[in-house]
Amino acid sequence: MNISEAKKISIVDYLENMGYTHAKIRRGQYWYRSPLREEKTPSFVVNNNLHEWYDFGIAEGGDLIELGKRMYNTNDIHTVLTMIERDSNGLVKEKKTEVRPSYTSVEVEDDMIDLRVMPLRNYALTSYLQSRGVDIGIATTFCKEIHYTLRNKKPVGGINLS
Repeated sequence: MNISEAKKISIVDYLENMGYTHAKIRRGQYWYRSPLREEKTPSFVVNNNLHEWYDFGIAEGGDLIELGKRMYNTNDIHTVLTMIERDSNGLVKEKKTEVRPSYTSVEVEDDMIDLRVMPLRNYALTSYLQSRGVDIGIATTFCKEIHYTLRNKKPVGGINLS
């Protein structure tokens, strides 16, 4: 098996083949308890359309090759490919063509209420920007906070780069 062949394997099918069952599917994303660590609440998500995974608990993600590196605890690609081939157990090595749900910004914008643009002050946002090496003086000049309620859920805040 080579890298191209491995990347064609569905991560969802691969995980199921390994005995992992998704806990839920939300908007085309499959949520699992992480195969990389012990957890009680599913925080490992697979986007089967993009053939990518992300583990919120360790803030890492990638394709099947990256998952294999983490699962088999090695950076040796040959070993990873050998293990994927062994554990895929004859899975069809074709990317499935799935219909992607169409989420447009218009649909979301129509559901947003109580929209407010405010100066950048939120501690979580400013500390995140600082952790990324962004000068707060520059950030407050060019960024604004946007607060809104979406589909009757509690207000959401974010950054708008003006």
